Amino acid sequence: MQSTRNRLRKAASAPSALWSMALLAAGLSSSFEAQAAAWVQPQGKGEVIVQYLQWSSHTTYNRHSSREAYGDNGKSSLKQLNPYVEYGLTPDVTLIGNFYLKQASYSNDADYGHRSTTAFGDQEMGIRYNLPPTFAGLDAPWVGAAQWLLVLPFYSRHKDGSQPDVGMGGIGNEFRYSIGRPISLFDRPGYIDLGTALRLRTGGPADEWRVDIASGLYLTPKWLMIGEINQITGLRNGHDNGDNPSLDPYNYNQTKLRLSFVRQISDSTRLQLGYEYYAAGRNTGAGGAPFVGFWWHF
Repeated sequence: MQSTRNRLRKAASAPSALWSMALLAAGLSSSFEAQAAAWVQPQGKGEVIVQYLQWSSHTTYNRHSSREAYGDNGKSSLKQLNPYVEYGLTPDVTLIGNFYLKQASYSNDADYGHRSTTAFGDQEMGIRYNLPPTFAGLDAPWVGAAQWLLVLPFYSRHKDGSQPDVGMGGIGNEFRYSIGRPISLFDRPGYIDLGTALRLRTGGPADEWRVDIASGLYLTPKWLMIGEINQITGLRNGHDNGDNPSLDPYNYNQTKLRLSFVRQISDSTRLQLGYEYYAAGRNTGAGGAPFVGFWWHF
């Protein structure tokens, strides 16, 4: 039986599947979670968040959840621009748009060399509906919201491994429910947001179960600290379409930690600086990535 390291080395000559493993770690299939999903926007109000992330790693979490190096000194990289929009259509309904432009790169010391792909990624559009969790016995100050997202791939995959891919393909439908409430810690105001979602996907990619925990705390009136835990678990019903069956890249899980600081610039604008770290996983990339964001409330 081949060792995991030998399988990784073999895959380095056809890194399309290897790059698919890295996609989750780089946040490519994840919606932007820094904005609490348990709240809806006031009618006629909204916000735009434009975030830029830059990730690279020489390591991966293999099918045994152990961290290993890519074969032949391989390196996966991502540059990602992510505009996110919310708009309050009615007091109970918020429209959502989550868009991605990416440059995916892979290189190694073998014949593959260095190659990159620049393309639009999985674009997400949907609605969020105010649904307080009173049915679960949680009264105010608890709030809640149900959310649906349609996920559309705006790219073509390179199944022959000739170029890195910017996504795993497949149309997705995500159904999410989140609850949240204001909190106070050391006399500082903040919030906590808890959400879970099921993402159903067509084609080869596995369906996913997602759990997200986010909490924000105002350190000063102008400085907000946000901590997040995002868990993605593939439901092991995907298939790889023959790209690279030894790597099994469509059955995976990933645990991502994020910490960021948001500084109020004016009444309507904020600047966000942060870092995300891929703390655990299976068949995903490893490492971490700094990110910067600009928030505009309107």
